Amino acid sequence: MTMQSAGHMPTAYIGHCDPSVSGANFAMVIGHREGPDAEGRHHAVIDHVQVWQPADFPGHRISYETVEREILILMTRFPMTQLSFDQFNSAGIIERLQRFAASGGLTRRTSVVEFTATAPRNLRLAETFKTALQIRLVHSPYHRLAEQELLFLVQHNRKVDHPRSGPVQTADVADSYFEITYQLLGDQCGLGAAGALSGLSPRASQAGGFPLSVPDPIGMALSEVGRSSRDRALTRRASPGQARARGYRF
Repeated sequence: MTMQSAGHMPTAYIGHCDPSVSGANFAMVIGHREGPDAEGRHHAVIDHVQVWQPADFPGHRISYETVEREILILMTRFPMTQLSFDQFNSAGIIERLQRFAASGGLTRRTSVVEFTATAPRNLRLAETFKTALQIRLVHSPYHRLAEQELLFLVQHNRKVDHPRSGPVQTADVADSYFEITYQLLGDQCGLGAAGALSGLSPRASQAGGFPLSVPDPIGMALSEVGRSSRDRALTRRASPGQARARGYRF
């Protein structure tokens, strides 16, 4: 799989943005649902991952004008039915994008909405993503920061988040993967259905039921390689006699 620079009608895309303060990362992920496959399951397909990082801007401060302008471009390239934001630092940009979406300049009417991030909702989204990933329902082109964030997630006070120290201290892309997967497959992989889904045979399949010649990079990294790789990394960093940190295990 490769990152897509534009979508195609009649596919219905959704996007999610995880904003932050200007001195931290701002992530956006776009995806769509395909299927059902031969077993009657739908799949979440990640099409585009965009990350704005402070290091890419003068003074290491993200320009929200630049980010908004590039989001507008992506809205014209991907016919989205919904574009969602976390509530943090997003009120102004949501209002302006709502006006743009209502102006009639898009090929598909896009609903621009805000989701309130709470600990219970975060855990529900993370568990949905975990379930979908384990049975190969999430397909994504390789993205290095996404892989790193997903591999190093930990649980703090019943919330899945980035570590407070170490080589990876962001979770913006991971949170966006969670949200996109939940919006696309939540009715199929909700916590109520997790038990039934976990009993299905895990096998890599492309949406539509066609076997993949190689596993998805994200699925491969997390379900097979990720746990041992992260354990080795954490073990190397732990001093003798120090208990290894207990991460959120995918």
